[in-house]
Amino acid sequence: MNLKKILVLSFLSLFIFIFQTSDASAKVMWGKTELKKGQIGKVTILSNVNASKINGNTLTQDKRLKKGDEYRIYSYRVLGESSYYGLGGGLFVKKSSSVKYETPSKKKLAELEREANGLSMIDGIDFNKIYEVKGTGEYKGYKRLKSYPDDDKYAIYYSGNFQSFHVTYEDLYPKNLKEKITWKYNGKKYTHTRSQLYSFFSDIIKLENLLGQSNGIINQDWLLQTFGDTYKDWLLQLQYSSEAASIVEKYLNFKENPNQVDDLFENNPPEDYEDAIDLSIWISSEEMSVNGDDIELVAHPMKIGNETELKMTFLKGFKGVVTKVLYHVPDMPLGYFNVENDSEDTFNGIRFKKVNKNVYINRDDLKAKGVL
Repeated sequence: MNLKKILVLSFLSLFIFIFQTSDASAKVMWGKTELKKGQIGKVTILSNVNASKINGNTLTQDKRLKKGDEYRIYSYRVLGESSYYGLGGGLFVKKSSSVKYETPSKKKLAELEREANGLSMIDGIDFNKIYEVKGTGEYKGYKRLKSYPDDDKYAIYYSGNFQSFHVTYEDLYPKNLKEKITWKYNGKKYTHTRSQLYSFFSDIIKLENLLGQSNGIINQDWLLQTFGDTYKDWLLQLQYSSEAASIVEKYLNFKENPNQVDDLFENNPPEDYEDAIDLSIWISSEEMSVNGDDIELVAHPMKIGNETELKMTFLKGFKGVVTKVLYHVPDMPLGYFNVENDSEDTFNGIRFKKVNKNVYINRDDLKAKGVL
């Protein structure tokens, strides 16, 4: 039987935060430079200027930056009354009229995210080219979409209209759910069918009960290390679910409003970063990670009573392995990062700011909670 999953749209935000499985498969260019994970902006050199190394409160001139060159920016520092953009590798350039700072547009960030996840970018889909046919067989009564990216990997079916619709998908290259897979834990071998393992991945408490574990060691990284490609295959189904729901939603919206210009297709120029947020007060999770702290804010299994639930959590890791749970933010909605409106919010004593569709966190609050 083909593997398929009926999904309810209210769970979409959960799928999006589960896991990112692969490295970027193609470069995402932004002007002259490649946009990379952890990058918060870029500078264009308007006139020749020196870059410096910062050691404590001491500046040492290092290299000459030439007019017209562009550099990725990973951090922001304030030294005395001057501000500096971090170029990476310990190099900084002073904020001045000699440099122009920009932040990536939402469209560019979405493109980078899609490339990192190994699936086609929804925001780049031309919905004029997508069409539908009647579903057949077990999908009778549904409409099947055609001509969307990756339609050779999975089929999308839907029923209803934009106000109320239901989505299902079919993996066109399904795995054998009866396949027996052997895995090890603490030197002991276990054998389960792929279907049983998928059930464990969906409900971690079942796996904890099997292993007699309740100390939180069973997390995304542990599952990936223990089950490898089997876990990745299960995650791919979640990605297909998320992708299918998003495509149907945008397709139906396009059908009802063909002349409406979705802001996801607009190539809005980046806003001036200094006008948007003070980086001496606020920090992005990307900056925390790229500066060597390896701190991320992600959905993470958390034991609540006798159940295990995904809650937003600050984690410290090394080479993709979680080494320490720093601080839970259980009152933050899993879909918080998907809401694009600018806002200021507080979750479990930590202030968050959304500006220009990006999320930043108050440095003082992070220090008070032991995250920084």
